[in-house]
Amino acid sequence: MNISRSFKSITTLFLIVIVSVFYNSCQTIDDLQFDNLALRNQIDSLSLRIIDLTERILDQQTATNQLSEQVSDNSESITENSNLLEDTISDVNELEDNVSTISDYVGQMIETSGDLTGDLNNLLNQVNQLDEIIAGVNNTISNLEENLHGHEDTDNDGTNNNLDTDDDNDGTPDAQDAFPEDPDENSDTDNDGVGDNTDTDDDNDGISDQDEQIGGTDPLDSDTDDDGESDLDEQINGTDPLVDNNPGENNDPNLDPNICNDCPQKIPGRDIFVVGTHEGNDGGAHVFVNGQKIQLNKDSFGEDVTVSNGKIYACGYTYGEKAHYWEIDGQNVTQTDLPGNEGEAYSIVVNNNDVYVGGVNGGAEGMNAFACYWKNDVKYNAPQRGDQIVEGIAVKENANGGVDVYLSGNHTPHHSTRAAYWRNLSRANLGTPNNKDSEAVTVKIRNDGKLIYGGMVSEVRGGIGLVGVVSYWASANPTMCDIGPINQGWQNSFSEDMALDGNDIYQAGFRTNMQGDYPTYWKNRTKYPLPGATVNGTHYDQGRATGVAIVEGKVVVVGYLTGDYLYNANGVPYDWGDGPAINNDTGFPCLWIDGTPHVLDTESKWEMGGIFIR
Repeated sequence: MNISRSFKSITTLFLIVIVSVFYNSCQTIDDLQFDNLALRNQIDSLSLRIIDLTERILDQQTATNQLSEQVSDNSESITENSNLLEDTISDVNELEDNVSTISDYVGQMIETSGDLTGDLNNLLNQVNQLDEIIAGVNNTISNLEENLHGHEDTDNDGTNNNLDTDDDNDGTPDAQDAFPEDPDENSDTDNDGVGDNTDTDDDNDGISDQDEQIGGTDPLDSDTDDDGESDLDEQINGTDPLVDNNPGENNDPNLDPNICNDCPQKIPGRDIFVVGTHEGNDGGAHVFVNGQKIQLNKDSFGEDVTVSNGKIYACGYTYGEKAHYWEIDGQNVTQTDLPGNEGEAYSIVVNNNDVYVGGVNGGAEGMNAFACYWKNDVKYNAPQRGDQIVEGIAVKENANGGVDVYLSGNHTPHHSTRAAYWRNLSRANLGTPNNKDSEAVTVKIRNDGKLIYGGMVSEVRGGIGLVGVVSYWASANPTMCDIGPINQGWQNSFSEDMALDGNDIYQAGFRTNMQGDYPTYWKNRTKYPLPGATVNGTHYDQGRATGVAIVEGKVVVVGYLTGDYLYNANGVPYDWGDGPAINNDTGFPCLWIDGTPHVLDTESKWEMGGIFIR
């Protein structure tokens, strides 16, 4: 009986061990399946990148074929440029070899459950090599194009353009000629792309050159008497465009030093366009052109602005109703209502006379809405519907002669916010470490064709918890920018716009602490706080930067300035809703040019949007 009892005990123990081993094995298998799924998700993401890189290769092949035709047509340059052409073909062949290698890596990773991590590292190395090769091909093609052009002889004077200081032989040196290859034109006062000899309105003030000569005003100056009112406005208002209506204004010692009385002269030869929304009596969406206001719609919000073919385009929406875009041609403003219920338009670009607008429809502020874009006045919805929002748009010509539309924004799966982009309405997530909250508010195309996304990513800061950090995506994972030290109270930062200058990435936004919001721009990862300004005798430090542009090496930022919160005895901020001194949602519109503020309007309650400079 003792032996039988012992045998039963041993049998029971053996069964327990077997069950335990089986249970642990199941857990291990589940863990391995989860890890394998995560790695396969990475493979899918990398596969999308490979597809994008393949398309870029096709673009380079197309460019190479075009250049080869140019070389055939310019027989005298074939010998001189043969080495460059051979290098280009060699680089393209090397690209094809690398793509084949990468495809092999992907196939191997999908077919085997072996060391996926090692294969992924190898794949990343191949992709990085591919990026370097593409950059080399771009440089080679640029050199070849420059070389081919340099061996042309526009004026047939026997001296090639690369050696000729006056390519069109019109007597104006190329360095001073706005049209160096057009002997009939050499200047373009209003920078509209039409030479002064052809242009019937050289200063683009709405009065023809002939009428200005008859009336005695300067056809090359939109404000002949420099009083801050254009010649056309003075004609409409019945004042004399030859007499300063505000004598001594710019020299008034009592005038606030930051008020932009001379905005048109801040960047000589350039026009500055910004869009915003005023909550005052003349409220609604506006465009500022060199500091001068143009009202678009008193019931709408203005979000973004661009210029194409001498016309201004802006987009916005009427809350809970329709998205719009406006076309401003001189003094004429045309509003186009975009189809879709509760549409909101946040970004606009123009490509080959087609107007592209990015936004959402079907739900205010992205709630249960479709991510979408409008081409002219036709709506294109993404297939998914849910809590998602689109804020940025860019268009890129593809190898097939068509256009790819890229959108940036976010969606909300499982109570978290994920930065995402849409290519032709097909959504993919942007990389976010540990699946934290993230948003992509802008998308831009770099000179080499690479897409860059700007936005925010959350991270944990000791003693504060989860905070938002201005970030950008130039690769699979985001690069986070500096906020400021924790011991100085900096808690969050927000990105509103982005501009590219070569390989430099600029973002405009604001940082927050317990006192409020502070306008800031970032160059790559480094923060540059923007100073306040004095308005109506009061200095304002707080506010937000909402748009940024880079021109002639200058950093131009648009936004608004507001005052400090007022606190009661318990440290709770008052919110009386009657001005920027107690409300950080609106303020005085402001331009910062290389860090110097220039206030556009001495009335407050402005929200500002995008900027464009030409």
